[in-house]
Amino acid sequence: MTKLSGLCLVVCSLFVILGPGSALGSDPAGSPSCSTEITSCGCVITHANTYTVANDLSADQTDRANCIEIAADHSILNLRGFSVIGNGNGTGTGILIRHGADHVVVQGADETQQLRIRDDDPCAPSGHQAIVNRWNVAIEDDAEDAVIELFDGLGGNASQPSGNATAGILMNNGNRSVAGDFIACYNGVAGVLVKNSSGSTLFNFTSNSNHAYGVWLDSSNDSKIGTASIGNNGSYGLWLMKSSRNVIDNYGASQNGDTGTLIGCGTVHCAGNETSDNNRVTNGGNNGNTMAGLVIQKHNRNNIITITTNGGNPDGHDMVDLNANCDRDIWYNNAGTSNQSCIH
Repeated sequence: MTKLSGLCLVVCSLFVILGPGSALGSDPAGSPSCSTEITSCGCVITHANTYTVANDLSADQTDRANCIEIAADHSILNLRGFSVIGNGNGTGTGILIRHGADHVVVQGADETQQLRIRDDDPCAPSGHQAIVNRWNVAIEDDAEDAVIELFDGLGGNASQPSGNATAGILMNNGNRSVAGDFIACYNGVAGVLVKNSSGSTLFNFTSNSNHAYGVWLDSSNDSKIGTASIGNNGSYGLWLMKSSRNVIDNYGASQNGDTGTLIGCGTVHCAGNETSDNNRVTNGGNNGNTMAGLVIQKHNRNNIITITTNGGNPDGHDMVDLNANCDRDIWYNNAGTSNQSCIH
């Protein structure tokens, strides 16, 4: 069911990098505290307050791995449309919310600078919101209850396709964080990676043309994903791996290099009890993907798929359930070809 088994090298390396409590590229102690007006990379927010960025920031301004770290809970950071650019060598994090820095707000623009999607290139920045690019990860959240919004460049675009080495957004070992109104394209692994987290919410976003995955939920439960465009990614558009009780609503996963939406472990070895169960996928589309539209792999059960439109995938592979007679999965009121009569 996959033509990109070589991507296992990427997946396996991430398992090593992203161990429990891991922060990609975390800085050693000793970084200076940020002032409320931030003018250069290399500082840590150590007190709860409102912080704003006053100019474009660059990795060249510091010898530390990360640009801005947030160590104080209940902090607010607004980039006000300025860029945060790494050195392009695949290291460091643009903005790191440290473990324990809960209830943090990170925004890329003022409220009046709303996200504007260009019809000719959905990955192109509008110039109204912040860009965070050329790091390992643009924004990493290791805490709980964060809100991340208003970024129109968490990665590259067609004119400048070199994005972040791993992801635009990484939610890592946290709970109940929210990310919305953002564009994450041309990143080395995924536009969005949610790992070992629960209760995450992703809304109103575009995650296109990433090397492997648009959105990857890895061992993450009870998330909500909606109003999303997930297309032209190298392997899977949306991947639920060892992730249960998630709600996917109002999305499109089209023109991906392998499968639009995959529920299961893909080419990764999983033990028998590592399943993706009780997910609900509705009001979506998986069209024009290279191998298949929407796939539920064997041993993943009690998933509900309804009101989806799936077409232009290989014949009989618009909708695929690899469980005998769909087991306890429910497919109802969907459009497209299927591999079993239990899929409707």
